[in-house]
Amino acid sequence: MMNKILPGLCLIQALVVALWAESCSEPPQVPNSVWNIDTSNGTKVTYRCTKGQLFGEQTLFCNASRQWHASPPVCKEACGKPRPIEHAKLQYPADEISVHAVGAKVHYACSLGYYATSGLTESICRHDFTWSDPALVCAPPSSHCMKPRVENGEITSEGKERYSAEDTVTFQCSAGFQLEGSPYVTCTENGGWKPELPKCMKYTTSNMKEFLYHGKKLEDLKPRLELYKLSLEIQKLELEIKQKQEA
Repeated sequence: MMNKILPGLCLIQALVVALWAESCSEPPQVPNSVWNIDTSNGTKVTYRCTKGQLFGEQTLFCNASRQWHASPPVCKEACGKPRPIEHAKLQYPADEISVHAVGAKVHYACSLGYYATSGLTESICRHDFTWSDPALVCAPPSSHCMKPRVENGEITSEGKERYSAEDTVTFQCSAGFQLEGSPYVTCTENGGWKPELPKCMKYTTSNMKEFLYHGKKLEDLKPRLELYKLSLEIQKLELEIKQKQEA
């Protein structure tokens, strides 16, 4: 039994064939896609994938030589390039990879001079062939760090109210206090100090003994013994002043 073709459909097909005859050949067939022809300003064909993601030129134009200006696209069950993030770059895989299988992961890193303030750095190719949204936010560097302050401590290097990135500050503790942590801290691009600011802890009999003897040679202890003696004298003087005030 022969298939019947509706008269209206025959007319449309005849018009399309006549149009192609005057311009380009029939548009290339792309599996898993549908296309739409537009003749309002020259002849162009736009493709849309019914399954998968479109790779290549979505719209083909008929040029003066009656040739389509580019190769037809393809529809693949994969994700295209991940979306760009402001002030960030793809860390892995390389930027030039344009086809990613479902489940593939990419990672972002902030561009040089910017730092991550929050958010996930990972994006995953999902089953609908779209990328999950990373929440990475890359902020510009802070112009300065505020002067660091350590209770019962003082800065022995150049003292300023503001410091630029990579500036280093050196601390020492006041008499009667012991420094815990690094005496050196550096201003970072995000306006903070690295490593953590040290602490100045008051000397006690217990921590002074550990401070004096732990892993030290006898000949290395003289400066610390003198410091210990000074701290005892300070404690004695503080006690005498307190007793006079209470008398």
